[in-house]
Amino acid sequence: PIVEGTLFSRVHKDDSTWFIDGYILNISLQKSKPQKWPILFQGPRLDNDTESIDGQSQFYLGEHLEKDNKPKEALDHFKESARKGSLKAQNKMASICAGEDTRYHL
Repeated sequence: PIVEGTLFSRVHKDDSTWFIDGYILNISLQKSKPQKWPILFQGPRLDNDTESIDGQSQFYLGEHLEKDNKPKEALDHFKESARKGSLKAQNKMASICAGEDTRYHL
């Protein structure tokens, strides 16, 4: 399979569609809850395999964990995202290191 995994959150199966247009597969998923997904798929790679997540997605996952009041997990994702070159994550880490965000203790 080209795409495999468990979606980040639930979708309305009956309101979701797909079609092929030439060589392009279009998939439209109707979310069960109107929320921003930091990533498309969840699963073991979120906890263990940070190399398979691009820097931008890793930053958004960190933001999601931060909102869920999980600063330690969020910090790990911000660090990795910054290492991968995400400017947003680098700015976030600079702010954390400067002590501007009291949720984080380095």
